[in-house]
Amino acid sequence: MTKWLSHRMVERGIIKEEEQELYQFGIRNGMILLLNVVTALVIGLLTEQLAVVAVFTLSFMVLRSYTGGYHSDSRIFCYLGSNLVLLVPVYTQAVFCKTSLAWLLAVLLVSAGIIFLLSPMHSKNRKLDKEEQKHFGRKARL
Repeated sequence: MTKWLSHRMVERGIIKEEEQELYQFGIRNGMILLLNVVTALVIGLLTEQLAVVAVFTLSFMVLRSYTGGYHSDSRIFCYLGSNLVLLVPVYTQAVFCKTSLAWLLAVLLVSAGIIFLLSPMHSKNRKLDKEEQKHFGRKARL
């Protein structure tokens, strides 16, 4: 589908032929992102936890952009893994609602400390050079 779309864009003069591969990559990633957002929306609606899913998904997407971490070789495994991670706050939010504010703040501080100390993270599929480490590390800490 991405080849067809990029080919049509070349035919219509929207992009140059030498840019076709780059646009295929962008279209493919955009479609994957859209699929993940739609899946998150469906999970939120089915579990009646749309607010929890929305807050977690937005937070996770922003945080993940700057902190790095594991990158799967397989798109299917990435999709399934991402959605399994999404189920954690959906099914544990009731526990957090019953937890004291002191414990919640302690968990928040420990989590922030881990992010502060360990980000950005490399992976075998996404290596960061020194400049990227500095840039993403600064963004993650903010």
